[in-house]
Amino acid sequence: MKGEPSMTEDNAPVSFAQQRLWFLDQLVPDNAFYNIPHIRRLRGQVDVDVLERAVSEIVARHEVLRTR
Repeated sequence: MKGEPSMTEDNAPVSFAQQRLWFLDQLVPDNAFYNIPHIRRLRGQVDVDVLERAVSEIVARHEVLRTR
């Protein structure tokens, strides 16, 4: 994947939903409360290079996908 992790120093307020997730994480560390597994079956031939470029473009557009 291309793109560098976001290293922004800016603070932003958290939403109520984010506060709830933080609270749940404090109650049960290393939980999977916010994991949403998903699988997609692709039929036919897949151009792996095109798929990799598409995912890289999405990651480049959305900072949250580059944070650690």
